[in-house]
Amino acid sequence: MNVDTARVLSPLRAATGIVVLTALFALGGCGLITRPAPPPAASSAADNEPEPPPPEADTATAQPPEDWQALDQDTGPQPPPVVTQAPAAPPPPPEDLWQRLRTHFSLPDVDNARVERELHWYATHEAYMQRVADRARPYLYYIVEQLAARNMPVDFALLPIVESAYDPFAYSRGRAAGLWQFIPSTGKRFDLRQNWWYDGRRDVAASTRAALDYLQYLHNKFDGNWLLALAAYNSGSGAVRYAIRKNERRGKPTDFWHLDLPRETRAYVPRLLAVRDL
Repeated sequence: MNVDTARVLSPLRAATGIVVLTALFALGGCGLITRPAPPPAASSAADNEPEPPPPEADTATAQPPEDWQALDQDTGPQPPPVVTQAPAAPPPPPEDLWQRLRTHFSLPDVDNARVERELHWYATHEAYMQRVADRARPYLYYIVEQLAARNMPVDFALLPIVESAYDPFAYSRGRAAGLWQFIPSTGKRFDLRQNWWYDGRRDVAASTRAALDYLQYLHNKFDGNWLLALAAYNSGSGAVRYAIRKNERRGKPTDFWHLDLPRETRAYVPRLLAVRDL
Protein backbone atom coordinates (compact mmCIF):
# COMPACT_ATOMS: atom_id res chain seq x y z
CA MET A 1 0.00 0.00 0.00
CA ASN A 2 1.43 3.27 -0.96
CA VAL A 3 1.18 6.41 1.06
CA ASP A 4 -1.76 7.86 -0.96
CA THR A 5 -3.88 4.74 -0.38
CA ALA A 6 -3.24 4.88 3.38
CA ARG A 7 -4.40 8.48 3.45
CA VAL A 8 -7.64 7.48 1.81
CA LEU A 9 -8.35 4.42 4.04
CA SER A 10 -7.65 6.12 7.41
CA PRO A 11 -10.82 8.27 7.38
CA LEU A 12 -12.87 5.25 6.27
CA ARG A 13 -11.60 3.13 9.19
CA ALA A 14 -12.39 5.88 11.65
CA ALA A 15 -15.94 6.26 10.34
CA THR A 16 -16.44 2.50 10.40
CA GLY A 17 -15.39 2.34 14.06
CA ILE A 18 -17.84 5.04 15.05
CA VAL A 19 -20.68 3.14 13.36
CA VAL A 20 -19.76 -0.10 15.15
CA LEU A 21 -19.64 1.57 18.60
CA THR A 22 -23.05 3.19 18.02
CA ALA A 23 -24.60 -0.17 17.13
CA LEU A 24 -23.18 -1.78 20.26
CA PHE A 25 -24.64 0.88 22.50
CA ALA A 26 -28.05 0.47 20.81
CA LEU A 27 -27.98 -3.29 21.28
CA GLY A 28 -27.13 -2.84 24.96
CA GLY A 29 -30.25 -0.68 25.41
CA CYS A 30 -32.40 -3.51 23.93
CA GLY A 31 -31.22 -6.02 26.53
CA LEU A 32 -27.80 -7.22 25.63
CA ILE A 33 -26.60 -5.56 28.83
CA THR A 34 -28.63 -7.26 31.65
CA ARG A 35 -29.47 -5.72 35.05
CA PRO A 36 -30.06 -7.56 38.34
CA ALA A 37 -33.78 -8.36 39.08
CA PRO A 38 -35.36 -6.88 42.26
CA PRO A 39 -35.82 -9.23 45.25
CA PRO A 40 -39.15 -11.11 45.32
CA ALA A 41 -41.86 -9.55 47.55
CA ALA A 42 -43.61 -11.52 50.28
CA SER A 43 -46.61 -13.30 48.81
CA SER A 44 -49.55 -15.22 50.14
CA ALA A 45 -50.93 -18.52 48.92
CA ALA A 46 -53.45 -16.67 46.80
CA ASP A 47 -50.69 -14.73 45.12
CA ASN A 48 -49.10 -17.96 44.00
CA GLU A 49 -52.19 -18.92 42.03
CA PRO A 50 -51.83 -18.33 38.33
CA GLU A 51 -53.68 -15.24 37.20
CA PRO A 52 -56.60 -15.89 34.83
CA PRO A 53 -56.12 -14.64 31.36
CA PRO A 54 -57.70 -11.27 30.63
CA PRO A 55 -61.15 -11.54 29.03
CA GLU A 56 -61.21 -11.19 25.34
CA ALA A 57 -63.00 -8.06 24.24
CA ASP A 58 -65.78 -8.88 21.84
CA THR A 59 -66.40 -5.60 20.12
CA ALA A 60 -69.38 -7.05 18.29
CA THR A 61 -71.35 -7.98 21.46
CA ALA A 62 -69.90 -5.57 24.02
CA GLN A 63 -72.67 -3.80 25.98
CA PRO A 64 -72.44 -0.63 28.05
CA PRO A 65 -72.79 -0.96 31.82
CA GLU A 66 -76.31 -0.98 33.25
CA ASP A 67 -75.84 2.47 34.80
CA TRP A 68 -74.47 4.01 31.62
CA GLN A 69 -77.27 6.57 31.69
CA ALA A 70 -76.26 7.64 35.20
CA LEU A 71 -72.69 8.07 33.99
CA ASP A 72 -73.87 10.44 31.31
CA GLN A 73 -75.80 12.60 33.75
CA ASP A 74 -74.55 15.52 35.75
CA THR A 75 -73.39 14.33 39.18
CA GLY A 76 -73.88 17.75 40.74
CA PRO A 77 -76.75 18.67 43.15
CA GLN A 78 -80.06 17.38 41.89
CA PRO A 79 -83.54 18.81 42.66
CA PRO A 80 -85.68 16.80 45.08
CA PRO A 81 -87.90 14.22 43.45
CA VAL A 82 -91.43 15.31 42.67
CA VAL A 83 -93.88 13.52 44.93
CA THR A 84 -97.19 12.97 43.26
CA GLN A 85 -100.04 13.23 45.75
CA ALA A 86 -103.46 11.78 45.36
CA PRO A 87 -106.09 14.35 44.35
CA ALA A 88 -107.91 15.93 47.28
CA ALA A 89 -111.38 14.72 48.05
CA PRO A 90 -114.13 16.95 46.66
CA PRO A 91 -115.69 19.36 49.18
CA PRO A 92 -118.90 18.25 50.83
CA PRO A 93 -122.11 19.47 49.25
CA PRO A 94 -123.37 22.80 50.58
CA GLU A 95 -125.50 22.59 53.67
CA ASP A 96 -129.22 23.21 53.26
CA LEU A 97 -129.86 26.58 54.91
CA TRP A 98 -133.28 25.68 56.26
CA GLN A 99 -131.85 22.50 57.75
CA ARG A 100 -129.09 24.56 59.35
CA LEU A 101 -131.73 26.79 60.92
CA ARG A 102 -133.74 23.83 62.19
CA THR A 103 -130.75 22.30 63.92
CA HIS A 104 -129.60 25.56 65.58
CA PHE A 105 -132.81 27.09 66.97
CA SER A 106 -132.26 28.12 70.58
CA LEU A 107 -135.30 30.09 71.74
CA PRO A 108 -137.32 28.09 74.29
CA ASP A 109 -140.12 25.80 73.22
CA VAL A 110 -143.42 27.00 74.72
CA ASP A 111 -146.69 25.15 75.03
CA ASN A 112 -149.05 28.09 74.88
CA ALA A 113 -152.44 28.69 73.31
CA ARG A 114 -151.25 31.92 71.67
CA VAL A 115 -148.44 30.06 69.89
CA GLU A 116 -150.85 27.35 68.75
CA ARG A 117 -153.23 29.94 67.33
CA GLU A 118 -150.49 31.63 65.27
CA LEU A 119 -149.10 28.26 64.18
CA HIS A 120 -152.51 27.24 62.85
CA TRP A 121 -152.76 30.42 60.76
CA TYR A 122 -149.34 29.93 59.14
CA ALA A 123 -149.95 26.21 58.55
CA THR A 124 -153.17 26.95 56.67
CA HIS A 125 -151.58 29.61 54.44
CA GLU A 126 -149.05 27.50 52.60
CA ALA A 127 -148.97 29.64 49.45
CA TYR A 128 -148.23 32.74 51.49
CA MET A 129 -145.38 31.00 53.31
CA GLN A 130 -143.93 29.82 49.99
CA ARG A 131 -143.93 33.39 48.65
CA VAL A 132 -142.22 34.63 51.79
CA ALA A 133 -139.58 31.87 51.58
CA ASP A 134 -138.84 32.76 47.96
CA ARG A 135 -138.60 36.44 48.89
CA ALA A 136 -136.16 35.61 51.68
CA ARG A 137 -133.80 33.70 49.38
CA PRO A 138 -131.42 36.62 48.55
CA TYR A 139 -131.08 37.74 52.17
CA LEU A 140 -131.49 34.77 54.51
CA TYR A 141 -127.95 33.41 54.31
CA TYR A 142 -126.43 36.83 55.03
CA ILE A 143 -128.63 37.33 58.09
CA VAL A 144 -127.89 33.84 59.44
CA GLU A 145 -124.16 34.49 59.08
CA GLN A 146 -124.44 37.80 60.93
CA LEU A 147 -126.33 36.14 63.78
CA ALA A 148 -123.78 33.34 64.01
CA ALA A 149 -120.91 35.85 64.11
CA ARG A 150 -122.54 37.51 67.13
CA ASN A 151 -123.50 34.22 68.79
CA MET A 152 -127.15 35.25 68.75
CA PRO A 153 -130.12 32.88 68.29
CA VAL A 154 -130.57 32.03 64.63
CA ASP A 155 -134.31 32.10 65.32
CA PHE A 156 -134.10 35.86 64.66
CA ALA A 157 -133.43 35.14 60.98
CA LEU A 158 -137.19 34.45 60.83
CA LEU A 159 -138.13 37.76 62.44
CA PRO A 160 -138.37 39.62 59.09
CA ILE A 161 -141.15 37.16 58.18
CA VAL A 162 -143.15 38.58 61.07
CA GLU A 163 -142.05 42.18 60.51
CA SER A 164 -142.17 42.67 56.73
CA ALA A 165 -142.74 39.27 55.06
CA TYR A 166 -139.09 39.67 53.96
CA ASP A 167 -139.85 42.67 51.76
CA PRO A 168 -137.01 45.26 52.01
CA PHE A 169 -139.39 47.94 50.63
CA ALA A 170 -142.22 47.25 53.06
CA TYR A 171 -143.69 50.40 54.61
CA SER A 172 -146.26 50.46 57.42
CA ARG A 173 -148.88 53.00 58.43
CA GLY A 174 -146.71 53.77 61.44
CA ARG A 175 -143.89 54.90 59.07
CA ALA A 176 -141.81 51.79 59.74
CA ALA A 177 -139.72 50.70 56.75
CA GLY A 178 -137.49 47.89 55.52
CA LEU A 179 -136.97 44.25 56.42
CA TRP A 180 -136.71 45.07 60.12
CA GLN A 181 -139.41 47.80 60.18
CA PHE A 182 -137.50 50.63 61.81
CA ILE A 183 -139.43 53.80 62.53
CA PRO A 184 -137.49 56.98 61.65
CA SER A 185 -136.46 57.88 65.20
CA THR A 186 -135.18 54.40 66.11
CA GLY A 187 -133.39 54.15 62.78
CA LYS A 188 -131.51 57.41 63.46
CA ARG A 189 -130.68 56.21 66.96
CA PHE A 190 -128.89 53.21 65.44
CA ASP A 191 -127.08 55.18 62.73
CA LEU A 192 -129.39 54.50 59.78
CA ARG A 193 -129.11 57.57 57.56
CA GLN A 194 -132.35 58.81 56.01
CA ASN A 195 -132.55 61.54 53.38
CA TRP A 196 -134.16 62.26 50.04
CA TRP A 197 -131.78 59.90 48.18
CA TYR A 198 -131.09 57.15 50.66
CA ASP A 199 -132.93 55.36 53.45
CA GLY A 200 -130.73 53.07 55.52
CA ARG A 201 -133.82 51.27 56.80
CA ARG A 202 -134.20 49.75 53.32
CA ASP A 203 -130.50 48.87 53.07
CA VAL A 204 -130.43 45.17 53.94
CA ALA A 205 -126.86 45.12 55.29
CA ALA A 206 -127.16 48.41 57.22
CA SER A 207 -130.59 47.63 58.66
CA THR A 208 -129.54 44.10 59.68
CA ARG A 209 -126.56 45.54 61.56
CA ALA A 210 -128.83 48.07 63.28
CA ALA A 211 -131.51 45.46 64.13
CA LEU A 212 -129.00 43.09 65.73
CA ASP A 213 -127.43 45.99 67.65
CA TYR A 214 -130.88 46.93 68.92
CA LEU A 215 -131.75 43.36 69.93
CA GLN A 216 -128.47 42.96 71.79
CA TYR A 217 -129.07 46.25 73.58
CA LEU A 218 -132.54 45.10 74.69
CA HIS A 219 -131.19 41.69 75.68
CA ASN A 220 -128.76 43.36 78.09
CA LYS A 221 -131.43 45.78 79.33
CA PHE A 222 -133.78 42.94 80.29
CA ASP A 223 -131.16 40.77 82.03
CA GLY A 224 -130.57 38.33 79.21
CA ASN A 225 -134.23 37.49 78.52
CA TRP A 226 -134.68 37.18 74.76
CA LEU A 227 -138.50 37.03 74.87
CA LEU A 228 -138.68 40.33 76.75
CA ALA A 229 -136.13 41.78 74.32
CA LEU A 230 -138.40 40.74 71.43
CA ALA A 231 -141.43 42.31 73.08
CA ALA A 232 -139.49 45.54 73.60
CA TYR A 233 -138.36 45.48 69.95
CA ASN A 234 -142.02 45.61 68.96
CA SER A 235 -143.56 47.96 71.51
CA GLY A 236 -140.55 49.76 72.97
CA SER A 237 -138.61 49.11 76.14
CA GLY A 238 -140.73 51.62 78.09
CA ALA A 239 -143.94 49.66 77.60
CA VAL A 240 -142.30 46.39 78.68
CA ARG A 241 -140.65 48.00 81.70
CA TYR A 242 -143.97 49.49 82.79
CA ALA A 243 -145.71 46.10 82.50
CA ILE A 244 -142.97 44.46 84.59
CA ARG A 245 -143.25 47.04 87.37
CA LYS A 246 -147.04 46.66 87.34
CA ASN A 247 -146.79 42.89 87.89
CA GLU A 248 -144.16 43.37 90.57
CA ARG A 249 -146.53 45.60 92.55
CA ARG A 250 -149.30 43.00 92.26
CA GLY A 251 -147.01 40.09 93.12
CA LYS A 252 -147.41 38.45 89.72
CA PRO A 253 -144.76 36.75 87.58
CA THR A 254 -142.79 39.06 85.33
CA ASP A 255 -142.07 36.73 82.40
CA PHE A 256 -143.45 37.62 78.98
CA TRP A 257 -146.49 35.34 79.17
CA HIS A 258 -147.85 37.10 82.30
CA LEU A 259 -147.27 40.72 81.26
CA ASP A 260 -150.12 43.03 80.32
CA LEU A 261 -148.74 44.25 77.00
CA PRO A 262 -150.38 45.84 73.94
CA ARG A 263 -152.43 43.42 71.87
CA GLU A 264 -150.02 43.55 68.92
CA THR A 265 -147.04 42.74 71.15
CA ARG A 266 -148.92 39.89 72.84
CA ALA A 267 -149.21 38.28 69.39
CA TYR A 268 -145.78 39.34 68.13
CA VAL A 269 -143.58 36.99 70.16
CA PRO A 270 -145.91 33.94 69.72
CA ARG A 271 -145.89 34.63 65.98
CA LEU A 272 -142.11 34.29 65.76
CA LEU A 273 -142.18 31.11 67.86
CA ALA A 274 -144.93 29.70 65.61
CA VAL A 275 -142.89 30.34 62.45
CA ARG A 276 -139.92 28.69 64.17
CA ASP A 277 -142.04 25.66 65.12
CA LEU A 278 -143.50 25.45 61.63
